[in-house]
Amino acid sequence: MKNIRLFVRTLMRNTKNIVSKFSNNIKKGRFYVLSSVGLLLFIFLEATYLFFPTFKIKGAHNLEKCKSLNDSSLKIQCGEEVIDNILQTNGVDDALETMAQISEMDKEFVNSCHGFAHEIGEHAYKLFKKKKDFKVSPKITYCSYGFYHGFMETMLQDSGDYQKARDFCSFINNQLLQQGLDLAGECYHGIGHGTIDQHDPKQWTKPALAIKESMELCHKLATDDKYLVDCASGVFNGIANFYSAGQYGLKINEQDPFWLCDLQEETVKKTCYAFMARTLFSLTGSGLSKAIDLATKTAPANYLGTVISNLTVLNPNEDTASWEDIVDLCRSVPQTVIKECLRGYAIGLLQSGQPGKEYQAPISFCKSELLTLEEKQLCFENILIQLKNYYPKAQLEQICQSVDNSYRHLCI
Repeated sequence: MKNIRLFVRTLMRNTKNIVSKFSNNIKKGRFYVLSSVGLLLFIFLEATYLFFPTFKIKGAHNLEKCKSLNDSSLKIQCGEEVIDNILQTNGVDDALETMAQISEMDKEFVNSCHGFAHEIGEHAYKLFKKKKDFKVSPKITYCSYGFYHGFMETMLQDSGDYQKARDFCSFINNQLLQQGLDLAGECYHGIGHGTIDQHDPKQWTKPALAIKESMELCHKLATDDKYLVDCASGVFNGIANFYSAGQYGLKINEQDPFWLCDLQEETVKKTCYAFMARTLFSLTGSGLSKAIDLATKTAPANYLGTVISNLTVLNPNEDTASWEDIVDLCRSVPQTVIKECLRGYAIGLLQSGQPGKEYQAPISFCKSELLTLEEKQLCFENILIQLKNYYPKAQLEQICQSVDNSYRHLCI
C-alpha cells in the first residue's frame, strides 16, 4: 500500500499530463478503456487518501478491533500491530498518540508500553540518520521516556559517535524548550544506557571495569555534574537490568548486592544504589515486602532510604496491593526512611501512569486520607515538581487546578 500511495502521488503531480494524454488518445481514436479507467481510479484513490483522514491513517480503524478482544495478550499484540502500522505510514508523533489511545483501553498495555516507546525511538533514529524530519512534541515523555532510550541506544550501536549523541540532546531539547519542557537529563540517561550496552559480552567477566569505561565516557560528554548523574543513571539502570536478568552470566552477590556501588565516586554513588535496588527483587522472588526486608539488612544506613524509595517506585505488586497495604508497609520500615518509602510509591504511580494522564493516580494518592498532613505535604512536594518533566506549562497550569490551594504553589 505504501508503494501504491507513492506511485499515486507521482501520478497526481503529473495530472495535467495524464489529462492531456487522455484527451489526445480520444482525438486520435486510440481510446484505451482499461488504461484510462485505471488512471482515473488511481486519481480517485489519491483524492480519498488526501481528504478522508480515517483512510489516511491506515489501520486506525483496527483500534476498535483491538478493543473487542477479550484476551489481554491478544489485545496487546493487536495494539502493537496498529502502532507499527501508524509508525510506518504517519510517523513518530501519531504513533505515540496511538500508543496513548491503546493504553486507555487496557491497563496491561501500560505496563509494557515502555518497550513500544523504545521501538518508536529506534524508528525516529533511522529517520534522523536519513536526515528526515519527525515531529518533536511532549508526547516523547510517554511511558517513562522510552523514546529517548530507544533512540540513543540505536544511535550509539549504529555509529558509536558520542559527540553526535550529545549534539542530538541539544538539538531535540531546544525544540522542547520552546514548548515549555526541559528534558535534556532524560536524553543523557539514554546516552548512559547506550554506553553500557556497547561492551563486548566477554568484558562482563569484569563488570566493574565495564562500568569504569562507561563512566569515563559520561565524564567526557557531561557538561556539568547534573548531566553526569543523568548519564550515570542510564549506566546503572542498564547494568541492574543485566544482573536482574542474569545476562552475560552475571550473578547478584546475595551477601553484598551493592558491592559495585561502593567502588563508585561520591558524585554518582547514590544513583548506583538507586538503580541497583531492583536486583533485590530477583533475590526475593519479586515480593516488595521481602525486598524491603533484604534492603534493611544489606544497604548501608546512609543509602537505605534511597534503596527503599526505588523499591517502591518499581513495586511489582501494584496490581494486587491496595494503597492501604502500601502505607502500612511503609510505616513498618525504620522510622528514618518512612517518608522515602511513601515518596517512592507516589513517583512509581506517576511513572507507570497512563500516557498523557500520568498525574492522575499520584495526585489522588497524595490526597488520600490514609496519609497524615505531613505525609501529604511531602507527597505533593515530590510529585508536583516531577510534573514539570512531563507536561508543558500551559497543560501544567490546568493540572494544578485539581490540587488544593495550600499545595498549588508547588505546581508551577
